[in-house]
Amino acid sequence: MGLNDLKNLDLNTLIGCKLTAQEAFVFLADLQTMLSDALPQDLSQLWRTISKYVLRPDYPFELHQLLFKTTYLGWNTEANGPAPVWIPTQQGAVSTNAGRFMNTLELKAPSAWNSQQYRPSGDPRADWPLLYRLSIDHPEMFWPLVLEEFRFKFHTPPKKILENCTDDPDAVQWLPGARFNIAECALTGHDPDRPAILWAAEDSPTTVHTITRGELAQQAQHFANSLHAWDLKPGDAVGLDMPMVPQAVAAYLGIILAGCVVVSIADSFAPKEIESRLRIANAKAIITHDVVLRGGKVLPLYARVVEAGAPRAVVLPAGGGGGHQAQNKIRGELRSGDISWDTFLSFAPVPNTLHPYISAADSNSTISNILFSSGTTGEPKAIPWTHVTPLRCATDAFFHQDVRVEDVVCWPSSMGWMMGAWLVMSCLLNGAAMALFTGSPVDRQFGQFVSSARVAVLGLVPSIVRSWKASGCMRGIDFSCIRCFSSTGEASAAEEYLWLSSLAGYCPVIEYCGGTEIGGGFLSGSMVQPQSPATFSTPTIGTRPVVLVPIESSEIRNGGGGGGSGAREIPIEPATGTTSALGELALIMPQLGVSQSLLNADHRRVYYEGMPRSMLRRHGDEVEKLSNGYCKAHGRVDDTMNLGGIKVSSVELERAVVEGVGEVAEAAAVAVPPADGGPDKLVLFLVLKSSEGDVSPRLTRACQHAISSRLNPLFKVGAVRVILALPRNASNKVMRRVLRDELALDSESDKEKISKRNSNPGLDKMVLRNQKTELWGGAEAAAIDVQFPSSPFASIRQALERHCATSGVTFDQLHTLEKVSLAACCPPLDKLDPNFGQTVGPQCKLLSLSTNNIDRLAGTSLTGLDKLEILSVGRNCLKRLDGLEAVSNTLQELWASYNALEKLAGVERCSHLRVLYASNNKIKDWAEVERLAGLEQLEDLLLSGNPLCGGDEAGYRAGVLRRLPQLNKLDGRLVSEEERVLAAAGSK
Repeated sequence: MGLNDLKNLDLNTLIGCKLTAQEAFVFLADLQTMLSDALPQDLSQLWRTISKYVLRPDYPFELHQLLFKTTYLGWNTEANGPAPVWIPTQQGAVSTNAGRFMNTLELKAPSAWNSQQYRPSGDPRADWPLLYRLSIDHPEMFWPLVLEEFRFKFHTPPKKILENCTDDPDAVQWLPGARFNIAECALTGHDPDRPAILWAAEDSPTTVHTITRGELAQQAQHFANSLHAWDLKPGDAVGLDMPMVPQAVAAYLGIILAGCVVVSIADSFAPKEIESRLRIANAKAIITHDVVLRGGKVLPLYARVVEAGAPRAVVLPAGGGGGHQAQNKIRGELRSGDISWDTFLSFAPVPNTLHPYISAADSNSTISNILFSSGTTGEPKAIPWTHVTPLRCATDAFFHQDVRVEDVVCWPSSMGWMMGAWLVMSCLLNGAAMALFTGSPVDRQFGQFVSSARVAVLGLVPSIVRSWKASGCMRGIDFSCIRCFSSTGEASAAEEYLWLSSLAGYCPVIEYCGGTEIGGGFLSGSMVQPQSPATFSTPTIGTRPVVLVPIESSEIRNGGGGGGSGAREIPIEPATGTTSALGELALIMPQLGVSQSLLNADHRRVYYEGMPRSMLRRHGDEVEKLSNGYCKAHGRVDDTMNLGGIKVSSVELERAVVEGVGEVAEAAAVAVPPADGGPDKLVLFLVLKSSEGDVSPRLTRACQHAISSRLNPLFKVGAVRVILALPRNASNKVMRRVLRDELALDSESDKEKISKRNSNPGLDKMVLRNQKTELWGGAEAAAIDVQFPSSPFASIRQALERHCATSGVTFDQLHTLEKVSLAACCPPLDKLDPNFGQTVGPQCKLLSLSTNNIDRLAGTSLTGLDKLEILSVGRNCLKRLDGLEAVSNTLQELWASYNALEKLAGVERCSHLRVLYASNNKIKDWAEVERLAGLEQLEDLLLSGNPLCGGDEAGYRAGVLRRLPQLNKLDGRLVSEEERVLAAAGSK
């Protein structure tokens, strides 16, 4: 069918793919000539011929899409799995690592490999399932041959490969009795004169510098010796917070050579995140940069390390090149006890040989690296890697990404993430070179570097690919050097990965799914199997993933697998059957590389408790098993998510928003996959502290800033929704799945919505503030007409009685409440009784009177509110703020926007005031701003929408900051240092 459809293509169809008439005429003639030859009827082979001999990277992508879809119109997905973009040849498969390894089995393990159980055909494409099965069935025979490929150096060889395979997965021992240093193994075994690192700077991407394996080994040992000279001992934890530059690699390997433990910290982290990781790991020192130079910007790093209260630091000046010695001066002053990179290296002479520290304990229990992965409780899980763990990285790279001796591999990351360590260990153990670029991977310069360094394997995250496709920044760059792409970190979109493959003349994209606690991956692809975009074609070598599906689930079709209690295990195996299933992925132990302890959590409870059987490990991903051994990932089933390729918990995001955005009382963060596939979008559901709170696109920006400054600027807010209450279960836990279901309803018909709501009572408990315009995403904005629930009362007594009823207390218990809300009464309140404060009581810390008709706060109405910290009186008719004396000693936040205030008299008496919202009033005189100068703790001021602001925003902001230099935030925007300097200069 595909062949006939291709023959029927006409000029108009091709012109519709953005070809000119002349280009369409020439292309159609070439296509028809190719189709007139004898072609195989197999659609995948037909596509291989078209992609290799007809399509070119410079053709419009619409043309690539048209031919791909037309070719596969008759493809049987249920029988064959998804349509492949790349198909291996037999000659190509034989030349892969996997093909060569199968030949090694013929020579070194013929009795097992040629047994009745396997019976290989000699074609690696057909024999891949047999190789996978052998890695599971015969670990004692399989893994020694893998270690030979790595030219592994033992100081004491292992007694055997695997020991203690009982019912306790955390008692399993890999390579028991072995003693070795994984950094030494990585740096030896291959030609010391071959490149270990190729690197280029952002401002000169085509000038590629080389560091040989011998030079890197010398630099790493020099670093290790300097650590010992600085009085750091084997077992001490040393933080590493640097971008991915050559010195970071030398430091990483040097720390391990010294017998110390690397504490991996991402260079994008906020001080709070740096502090928690250093504290959990009990770090004795930290290695860092003064700043990060990226995208033409100078971003502080050492300053964040200092703010985190880090232990003594070694500081490398940025931009000093890739040599071992620094060439620039450090920007700024160092703390007492901190030293420069060059001073640190001067503590020890340059060595001539490697002499690594070898622990007396087995290497499988000796920690080499502490990495972090987000947990569902908010604190990052501290995951120890032993000296054995990197073997999983190198094995995956050998069999799946096909990293070969003398290859060049590039994977934008940093030593703060697992993929930084993966890149270093995978390249060095496999005899390949790593390619490091100091700039941004989303700019054209990165593509120029990849081409100039002749990268063979290029790893990416889907967010980078999406950025490339949207900007067109890689157009015209020669990617012919690339043998395969690889992708990890988040779900990818099929269309974007078809585009990515076309950039390099249709090479495969090897998907890679795993985790820090896995030491690598459990689902991937291979260079001996057909590869389809955004899908996995195989489990990784030596792993046994299964899909857990309830026994009664209708998701299981055409048969099934064995089972644990209440769940059926559907095994995921390469190129097997048409059984399909959707469910939570689990891993059957034992498995090389998986964690067996956590520094700050109960490992058994996190990964094994509640699973159907003892050797079944939880991972938290939802996976769909397709036909013919293919799989798709559908995100997380727990309360974590992947944003920009980084795993983060909902709790961490929610805490950042609540702590960083004053208007927000509660938050729930969920990840939602786009309808067309690709990386998840972060959606925040917010409960505001009062109805007076900001309901505009500015709220989205404030949430983005809170997350960027407290967690990571790479986490992007996709959309914000304001609701009146979060849906909770009987134990008061937030039901985030209900929120995800609510988002899924947005694109469905009203009939479908009614049906789903009837089956999901949790949705009824979540009341949206505005059913039509409560969603803001990115730069989108809508005219907001906020409607709030009304209350059928007018008097203060009635209002308070109603509040008591909704709070679950009697009126006599009102004085025990810390939060009292009389917002949006109907009919509205127009005044406060003189004894109002005495009635509410001394325990109240938050009082909301917003969205009423109150015109004054005079007299003794607030007397008795002895602990009041937050007062919300927005959206009333106030002309002045008299009566604040009664709460002036405790009030920290005053929300008074949308009134008729001309003056701020009375506010100056509130000596502890930190936050003042007074937007959209009638304030026009600078004297009212000057009135606030004595409020030393005032840090957040909102005045937008007042006559004072005028049309000159820069001049207005400078005027406010000149008078109130203590502010950190003005009109929802953080005050920059540049603004402070300009404002101060203007006052002289």
